[in-house]
Amino acid sequence: EIEFVIPVPKSEHGILRSPARKVVSAFIHGDLLTAKFTLSTPTATITISNQLTGEVEYTEICNTQSTVIDLSMLAFNGEGTYIIDVSTANWKRVGEFNY
Repeated sequence: EIEFVIPVPKSEHGILRSPARKVVSAFIHGDLLTAKFTLSTPTATITISNQLTGEVEYTEICNTQSTVIDLSMLAFNGEGTYIIDVSTANWKRVGEFNY
C-alpha cells in the first residue's frame, strides 16, 4: 500500500499539524495502481510525477469511488521513484512509490 501524507504548511512558529483523515488509499499489484476513496465519491485530480526530474508522467481527473491506472501504458523512463498527488477542492494527499 502507498502511504499518503498531508503536505504540512510551515509558519513562523514551526510546523502546523492537524489530525489526518484517511480519505484515499492506493496500492500496486503488478502493473496496476488502484486508488480508492474512503469518503463519498469526490472529483479528484491524480498526478504521477518522476521524483528525480519532476516531470509529470500521468494526470487524471476522476469522480468515481476507485480508479485503476495501468502503469505499463505510461511513459515511465525505467525504474525509479514516483510521486502520486491526489487532491480535491477540500484536501490533498501525497505519496511515493517505486516502479
